[in-house]
Amino acid sequence: MRPNSPQSTTVTPINHSNQLDGLRFFAVSVIMLGHWYQWTWTNPVYAKLPLVHGVDLFYVLSGFLITRILLNNRNSAPQISPSALLKTFYIRRFLRIFPIYYLLIFGLFAFNYANTRELFPWLVTYTSNLYQSFNNVSVGEFNHFWSLAVEEQFYLFWPLLMLLLPKRNIPWVLGITLVLALLSRAYFHFFVHKWMATSFFTLNCMHLFSLGGILAYFQLNKPNWFKNLSQSYWFFLAFVTYSLLFYGIETYHWDWFKVIFDEFLFGIVAFFAIAVAARNGFKYVSAFILEHPWVLHVGKISYGMYIIHLFIPSFYYWLFPKLGISLSNKFTEFVFLYLLTFGLAHLSWTYLESPINRLKSRFSYAVH
Repeated sequence: MRPNSPQSTTVTPINHSNQLDGLRFFAVSVIMLGHWYQWTWTNPVYAKLPLVHGVDLFYVLSGFLITRILLNNRNSAPQISPSALLKTFYIRRFLRIFPIYYLLIFGLFAFNYANTRELFPWLVTYTSNLYQSFNNVSVGEFNHFWSLAVEEQFYLFWPLLMLLLPKRNIPWVLGITLVLALLSRAYFHFFVHKWMATSFFTLNCMHLFSLGGILAYFQLNKPNWFKNLSQSYWFFLAFVTYSLLFYGIETYHWDWFKVIFDEFLFGIVAFFAIAVAARNGFKYVSAFILEHPWVLHVGKISYGMYIIHLFIPSFYYWLFPKLGISLSNKFTEFVFLYLLTFGLAHLSWTYLESPINRLKSRFSYAVH
């Protein structure tokens, strides 16, 4: 469609929120802390902190942003066909996600690193979550790739639902998907008896994406509801409520309740945090932290940091003793590993991801 065509249309812009990048900083930081050290902690309080819920925050945030992109383009550019929107969506996702991921996978394959070649078919097809679900096994330094697989599978089918179904059915799809995910988790827990399947199987994670999708639907179609939900006191109330419930779950060993509902309850906390951050609604100290330039940059490069973070300790323990460097203090070691991960991800962003990401400007959703 030519820019001067009478059918030319413009997508309604949505203001970028810096505070959402700040949330990514917290998500990736607590994940790295948990993956690197939590399994070594002997303090029972520290050992049970739900640090891996950083992945859940990423999922709710992805559900929010992706659903908002799709519905906003559908609503604002009705003259553009769903197939054209789908094509643009997939190209832009390809440019953002695939280059650094496949560069890492093929590089590790070339050096025959650890179990890369054994897992290669699952890694290149973004199905390692299914491999772990079927076999209930650890895959070493690729353990965190299950979440990348789930996210990529979400990208494959979610746009079809958001762009092809009748608009009046979208709220139903969001609600039904959430309920189905919780029912599926219950089924896997009580009848399959494989904890990785319960946690890693795609449908069993969809309640978190659906929560983000519901929030995006409210922002675009129920602005007054969204305005009310994005008041910061709702987030703090949700956080305190979740903390009390988590304490009760751990104290009284409500194991089945934890398996089925714990991530969903944390997802509600993430729901309200994202609602506030989406309009830069955090104030004072919270705003200072979330909008600090370094925090924002970590949030921007968090994808790269997440991809490489489980490989960093092995690299450190292999190389640095040979250089005569030893860090016995765990806090100092964490800071060092964090900065090393940050530095490598920054280089990746500067010289690979960002230049490729700029190509997305050639594939805009609508003609402006």
